[in-house]
Amino acid sequence: MAPDSLLLRTDVPPLKPDELLARYRDYLVREKGLAYSTVAGYLTVARQFLKALGRRAGEDLTRLRPKFVTEFVVDAAEHRLTKPPPADAGSGLIPLHVG
Repeated sequence: MAPDSLLLRTDVPPLKPDELLARYRDYLVREKGLAYSTVAGYLTVARQFLKALGRRAGEDLTRLRPKFVTEFVVDAAEHRLTKPPPADAGSGLIPLHVG
């Protein structure tokens, strides 16, 4: 596969970021059986990823390329390694509603 190949199918109707996050949350809870704190952490990263994608590609997932994913992961790792969270940051957890 060429480095600039699409990661996603383009024949699937696009989802809004909130819908995508809700489906991801449901998958993590129902299919993977992950703990609340783990799901909250995964959702935090997913929100950051979608926010970064929105700045770069206007939230158009059909424009997602492997290079962007790699850059996001590297940037996130560098940020995490060089900047500790503030002492008053709290847990950052949000309530999950599973139907």
